Amino acid sequence: MPAELTDANLVRTALIVAATAVAVANDLRTRRIPNALTLPLAGFGLSIGTASGGLGGFVLATVGCLTGAGLFVLPATRFGWGMGDLKLVAALGAVGGPLFAFWLGLYALAAGGLFSLFWLMRQRQLARVIAGMQDDLRAGQVSARSGLTIPFAVPIAAGVMVALLVSPGLPG
Repeated sequence: MPAELTDANLVRTALIVAATAVAVANDLRTRRIPNALTLPLAGFGLSIGTASGGLGGFVLATVGCLTGAGLFVLPATRFGWGMGDLKLVAALGAVGGPLFAFWLGLYALAAGGLFSLFWLMRQRQLARVIAGMQDDLRAGQVSARSGLTIPFAVPIAAGVMVALLVSPGLPG
């Protein structure tokens, strides 16, 4: 069930949708999600949390930020995903809170798997990536570093939309 649309939730939702759209456009164009987007977004999330819920709201926004970051820290550090993706999900978690960040992250990761397959097929690189993975397995390594970049803000946006539509979560 979607979160109730209070005034604070309308502001949060508008901010989440706008920031996600900017991230997608930038990621498609440059393969980067700039700090100039994610850091102010996280700050706004902490400010909105504090303004709407005092210290408790600040804590909720902080936990949301940490939840979003936590879901993406392993892919970003171990598998070479962009840190911009991690910072975007963390900042969106600061705005939307921990439940929103949790569901957004899970939906984004699921969408990312499908999106990556389609992206690699479109780029005619799927066979190359699979061959590299087979080589890594034969060598006893685990690696996801193919040198290819995928604009992961797109699956993050899919996760945002699904989380906003079907998941509980935005603090009021």
